[in-house]
Amino acid sequence: MNFLRVKLLSALIIFNLSAHAAATSPSDAALGFLEKVKIHNFGQNFLEGTAMLPTTNVEKKQAIDFIWQNVASQIKDAKLTIGSVNTDGNLAAVMILKIDPSASTTDRVLPLGLIRIADEWLVAPVPASFENTRAMFSNQTRENARLLENWMLTKQMDELKNLQQASFRIIREQINAHVTHDSVIQLNAREALEVFLNACATGDRLTALALLGGHADEPPNNWLERIRIIDSLKLPNTPNHWLHQITLPQTLRVISYESSKNDVHTFGIAALITSGELADSIIEFDFIIQRTPNLSWQIDFNTQSIRSSENGSKVFNNFPTSEFVRIYLRQNLADHLPTTEMACHEWQQALFAPTPGPLLKLAQPKGTTLQADFSSIMDLWKSFHDATIIRDVVIKPIASNDSLWLAAVHIFSSDQPSRIKTRSLYLQREENRWLWIPNPNTSALLTSHNLPTPSPKELSPISFKEIFQNSTIIQHNGKIKPPSDDLASEATHQWLDAMRGGRLLPMLSSTAQLSDSDSSRNTLIRNLSYDLLLAKNPDNKTRVTQISHGKFLSIAAVEIQQADTMTHQIVALIETAHGVKIIPEISLFASKRRQFLNQNSINLAERALGQEVGDDLRHLFDAQKQNLDNQQEKSPN
Repeated sequence: MNFLRVKLLSALIIFNLSAHAAATSPSDAALGFLEKVKIHNFGQNFLEGTAMLPTTNVEKKQAIDFIWQNVASQIKDAKLTIGSVNTDGNLAAVMILKIDPSASTTDRVLPLGLIRIADEWLVAPVPASFENTRAMFSNQTRENARLLENWMLTKQMDELKNLQQASFRIIREQINAHVTHDSVIQLNAREALEVFLNACATGDRLTALALLGGHADEPPNNWLERIRIIDSLKLPNTPNHWLHQITLPQTLRVISYESSKNDVHTFGIAALITSGELADSIIEFDFIIQRTPNLSWQIDFNTQSIRSSENGSKVFNNFPTSEFVRIYLRQNLADHLPTTEMACHEWQQALFAPTPGPLLKLAQPKGTTLQADFSSIMDLWKSFHDATIIRDVVIKPIASNDSLWLAAVHIFSSDQPSRIKTRSLYLQREENRWLWIPNPNTSALLTSHNLPTPSPKELSPISFKEIFQNSTIIQHNGKIKPPSDDLASEATHQWLDAMRGGRLLPMLSSTAQLSDSDSSRNTLIRNLSYDLLLAKNPDNKTRVTQISHGKFLSIAAVEIQQADTMTHQIVALIETAHGVKIIPEISLFASKRRQFLNQNSINLAERALGQEVGDDLRHLFDAQKQNLDNQQEKSPN
């Protein structure tokens, strides 16, 4: 009997030792639990793996479940590490650290309470608390839990501060590797501001952060907010942030004033906004720039000029138009344009410039007509920067002498391609240079310069067909042949490069029409305009993936990356007496949703060039589409 009692006691001791040896530590249990939180499908008995009281009601469970869903969104795809640990008998508190190596804005310290039940450490159901936890029977246990809760709150702040300091050291190293401390020291205050604004405009995050205090030995007090502002500039849901607005490529900026006192420099930036909610506004902001103790520059925003209206929207200090124009022209001298050919070319290029600045320089508005001239300049510039319409111009000189030059400007629009609109263009010589007159007093101007009034015929629109004088019409005489793969590749790459220029009419010299008809020309313009609108977006990336040739035509597969989607356009090419040409009327995309439109394009080619050419195109397209399908099946994604 005694022998059996000893054996049983020994077995129990061995069992207990084994259980304790296998017991998970509080830190391992906490870390393992959060790894499960990352991937868990909430609402499906998730809380049963915690130390939650079995008697917790449904409403409380739902509230706790929601807390962990928020935690999951914060730690998704993050690397978690163990921080400080405090154990008191069967209770423990663990700090779990989430470190973001690129910035400290998403650093987190997650305090978790744990309780040991049957030799297993279980996470308390509520972070940083022992609320709704099992096994809280004695007063001493409850007191120990309260002390651990206080420890978690205090330690969380200490750990977060240490974490943010460590993150600042990491990002400062990244900044130093990208833009050296010495290079920033050598800048003056005005140069530092320009470098910062350009960095914001181009998405150069590290340079922007360098000039917000990123080179300093200690981070500015609002360092996290500075990082959030810079990171928000690239987000699609913050297009109307004031810093985003004034650093857009299409925004015109001037330094409206500057002052310096006790090595603190203040600059006013006035910005002509041309898009978004603030379009057509000229608004002003203050920037304060000073040296840090280690002689780097730190830029601060003075947002006192930004206030909220009654409905919560932002209100900005408006800046006078006349003053803005005068400052801009003073800071951006007019180009020396000694001939009308140079001035006319400059005016045409200015229509497509990213800002209205070049048009302002060409017009030099001043005096009593400044406001009217400015309005005309803005209206004209905006008409060539419509997000949904492609416009271009053909300029036909009418009359000129040594002091005045007059031309008819024929404006072509993709939304109504066959309806050409006409306006006049006046250039006047001033001090050995030619300037544009936006609002001419036509009769008085012509009389004072001894030029005759243009006839209605001279100002009437050119014909739709005349626009296509540089486009090649395919001559179907049985001698159609495909270009070589090398020539087709070269032509496609040149085509894509020209597309990024955004001009429609210059591209017509690279095209071939299926027939000499307005119907053919309308289809060409419609398809070409669609391609140009895609190319307008600088975030869209294109590359040629394959060239194929058949008996009559060649095709090029062009991969188009748009945000999170990828499409494949199939470009048709033909060799003509004038070189290799693109056939925009043949619009093919390797997509099931485009099946009907693809077939229409092939049928169009077949009707214009014959069944053999249609069959050749159909075979090339099907083979290319099958090749792309095979590549997608092999892709690991």
